Amino acid sequence: MSVSHAFTCRQCGKTAGIVGIYGRGEPRPSIGVGDRWQEELTQIGIEEERPRLLVTSGIADTGVYEFNLNLAATAITAGDATALFQIDQEIVPFWCPTCPASYCARHWTTRDTFDETFFDARRQLVD
Repeated sequence: MSVSHAFTCRQCGKTAGIVGIYGRGEPRPSIGVGDRWQEELTQIGIEEERPRLLVTSGIADTGVYEFNLNLAATAITAGDATALFQIDQEIVPFWCPTCPASYCARHWTTRDTFDETFFDARRQLVD
């Protein structure tokens, strides 16, 4: 049941990020960042029984477990980052809605913001 799309960086043409929906036991592609998913899922107690939407990029790797499967699959199949951004901004952390374009980690400047001493968010700016 897997469906995925690799988005390319507007600046250099390299992979900016891969967004995919994967069923139980289906492998996901890697773009050179650590493959920590199974370990993290085990640590937080999430079963891989249901489909999961995984994002791999040099900016942020994330998993989404509550999402509209049909809407997300349609957007991924079409390579529509705008539609994915509208579903959830965290699905396409490499996407700049202002430009509109994808950028790899090399072409983003990121800075972490804190609320008192706790991590709050990662802000991104296109170089």
